[in-house]
Amino acid sequence: MPQEILGVAVAEPAPNDLERAEEEEKRITGEVIATRNDLYHLPGKMAEVHDRIQGIIQKLEKKYPDFQEIYLFHVISGSTTDRQKCASFDFPGNDSIVKILEDLVREYQAE
Repeated sequence: MPQEILGVAVAEPAPNDLERAEEEEKRITGEVIATRNDLYHLPGKMAEVHDRIQGIIQKLEKKYPDFQEIYLFHVISGSTTDRQKCASFDFPGNDSIVKILEDLVREYQAE
C-alpha cells in the first residue's frame, strides 16, 4: 500500500530495488578499498599517498561536522563501522570519496 508524504502517494520500493542498492554499495565499497590499497602500494609513493589521503580526511572533517555519518569516510580512513549506522553512503559532488580517489588515480597515472 502506498504511503502518503506531504499529500503525495509514494510507493515503497520493491525489495529487489533495495537489494540492488545494497549490492551496488558493496561493489563500490570494494572498489574504494582496492583503489586505496593500490594507491598505497605505488612504488616509492606510500608516504606521499598516506599524506594526501590524510589531508583529504582532515579537509572533510573540517567541512562536514557530521563526517562520521558518511560510510565511505570510514572506508577511506581505514576505520570500521556498519553501513546501517551511517546516514549517508558518500559525500556530495566534488567531495565524493569515489571522485576523489578517481582523481588521485588519474593524477598518479599521468606521472
